[in-house]
Amino acid sequence: MNLKEPEKEFSISGVLDRFEENFAVIILKGHQVLHWPKQKLPENIKEGEVVWLRISHDKDLTKERERLARKILEEILNNTEG
Repeated sequence: MNLKEPEKEFSISGVLDRFEENFAVIILKGHQVLHWPKQKLPENIKEGEVVWLRISHDKDLTKERERLARKILEEILNNTEG
């Protein structure tokens, strides 16, 4: 089994500690606790298993959100100037 850490600077490992209602409680490095929706976990995952959380960003989606925010602000400003 390969235990290599994926993209070190953008990921963190944790252990699936337990399930509570609709959430999984994951204990991250540094003893931080994360409540993660059960439906967003792989099928058949069990308590005690190691999980990896990866953070990535979407530059195109960020630009689109900025464009939308600007458009809404312009509409608000145009409607209040009249």
